[in-house]
Amino acid sequence: METIDSQKIQQEMIFALIMSQIKSLEARADAISKALGEVKTEQEEVPEKPLEDKDLLEFFAAQLREGNNTPKPPKTCENCLSDQTTVWRRDGEGKRVCNACGLYYKNHKKNRPVSLNRGFIQRRRRTTVDPTITAFVTQLLAIQENVEVNNDN
Repeated sequence: METIDSQKIQQEMIFALIMSQIKSLEARADAISKALGEVKTEQEEVPEKPLEDKDLLEFFAAQLREGNNTPKPPKTCENCLSDQTTVWRRDGEGKRVCNACGLYYKNHKKNRPVSLNRGFIQRRRRTTVDPTITAFVTQLLAIQENVEVNNDN
């Protein structure tokens, strides 16, 4: 029982010493700020105990939930006002532009004329390759490599 009481007394003494040092530092800071002619700003209060991980997670989750409620404006091209593109790019001034306007600017160093806007995304007509043909060609290439390796030996 005596050790607990003595520890408590020591803690109270240390606390009193720290508080007196804080008051002394505040007085010195006031004197310095008055000498420099600056206005002392109010300091934020420090919580008595630090937040635990669970509290921090709840705080950030609440912030995320609040942030998701605000609707985001739709993305539109600053040049042609298109709202659909495969890739969003930036022009020389850092403005958001569609893929077509961005590539045009990259090649010509000027904005793409609005008259070139078709209103839809044009896709290439690519031929589809039969997977059996691809497998057959792969096998032929492997056989050819084996023959070349055997001829080198």
